[in-house]
Amino acid sequence: MEEDPLKRRLQKVVRSWHLGRARDSLPQRIAIYLHEVRTEWLDSLRQLLEFFTDEGYRYVSAGALLDDGDDLRFCITFDDNYREWVDCLPVLGEFGVRATFYVTSGAFRDRASPSEIEMFLRHVNRPQDTVTLAMGELLDIRSE
Repeated sequence: MEEDPLKRRLQKVVRSWHLGRARDSLPQRIAIYLHEVRTEWLDSLRQLLEFFTDEGYRYVSAGALLDDGDDLRFCITFDDNYREWVDCLPVLGEFGVRATFYVTSGAFRDRASPSEIEMFLRHVNRPQDTVTLAMGELLDIRSE
């Protein structure tokens, strides 16, 4: 079975943090950003959210991450414009995560031309078979 690249990257980040800080505790505010969350990586996302839930973190939007208070906060953002974001909504919902989605408005698959989407995918270094969001899916994300 292929190793999960998302899990491997997250583990590397957490290990690096801990090694750099020796025995320090986790920071009070944590933000991560993701570009893609493939279906086969959803279990790793769930494990990550379980870990931070068990550690006492509260999931907040990017705007609330730095608000006053001394509680533990965790923020997830998603960059670009990928259809696979919709697949992670149930996992985010299990933990009450209010993620922030940064959308590239010129690449909606039901609004942009094939050449515009091709140019976008080349620009963000993604395979040409990557599926971008449709406007209706963005509305679904917004309503979650």
